[in-house]
Amino acid sequence: MLQITNSALKQDMNQDGNLHFYPRKPKLSDAEIIALSLCQECLGIDSENWFLAKLKSDYRDDFPSSVHITNYNKRRKRLTAWTEQVNRRLAAVLNEGVCIYGRQCACSRMQTCQGTTA
Repeated sequence: MLQITNSALKQDMNQDGNLHFYPRKPKLSDAEIIALSLCQECLGIDSENWFLAKLKSDYRDDFPSSVHITNYNKRRKRLTAWTEQVNRRLAAVLNEGVCIYGRQCACSRMQTCQGTTA
């Protein structure tokens, strides 16, 4: 998710992966906050507290520097416009078509794919 975020926002980010100027370098870049926010949405987790606790307990090695929940919430809200931009770009790519078993098929939520069997 971080690679998708970086590619979608590379024109707006500085070299640290931030979209805003911060006098002190934050533990996580803006791109990482957006990627975490998108992961939280994809997993369907509404509680930021539960999501960050799950990251700390289950994925401690993957996320060695965790952000405090207050800081995460403030920055996530501040980055909403960029998060929506990445989300729209990701949805556009996914709506172009999905390759299932080597076949290209256009899918939507209301339709089922033809040729999804092996």
